[in-house]
Amino acid sequence: MQIQSKSQIPKPDSKPKAPRQMSQIPRFRSFEFSPDFKPSQKTSLIRARIQKRYHVTPIAVDLYDLLSRSLRSRS
Repeated sequence: MQIQSKSQIPKPDSKPKAPRQMSQIPRFRSFEFSPDFKPSQKTSLIRARIQKRYHVTPIAVDLYDLLSRSLRSRS
């Protein structure tokens, strides 16, 4: 019972963030060097989830994806 009432108390600094439109976010094409690469629906869903949770721009997710890919292929 107590746990429920605790979670219902709003934090003072948590203002509802207005969702940014994709046009507002500056973005250059991801994976321009590989035209044959098309992200699957699952990856785009995961990316959207990451963007929502951490409030990062899509390009940050792309850069992280590129970095992890290159590190994986190297090892």
